[in-house]
Amino acid sequence: MPSSTTREDDMTQLQVIKPAYEVHPFSGTTKRRVYGFDKKSRQLTVEEVDAEGGYMVYFPKGHSIRVFDDEHLKVLGFDQPAKLIDMETGEESGEAHGSLRQHSRRVTRRTKSGENLDDGKEASA
Repeated sequence: MPSSTTREDDMTQLQVIKPAYEVHPFSGTTKRRVYGFDKKSRQLTVEEVDAEGGYMVYFPKGHSIRVFDDEHLKVLGFDQPAKLIDMETGEESGEAHGSLRQHSRRVTRRTKSGENLDDGKEASA
């Protein structure tokens, strides 16, 4: 008796590909703690200052960080295009060339057929 596969089984076999991060400009003012060290008293100092704008960097598993300026964005490497990550294995799946929708269709075609059908052309829907 042949085994039957359901739509649900097919869905679990597809790769989940997401960008490693997304960067969004942040506008507005917020409080930022600035830490220092007072050599005379030998104590840690904490000062709250107003911070303008910056960026929010979001990660695929729900984490996020705030980056306060372009310089730190560059130092952290978030000024470059995000790599695509296979969320099941954590392996890089390349850079996004075109839209994520196009990439998803290419991966799906290869996965379902078991062969590489990526000829660089977008399949018509």
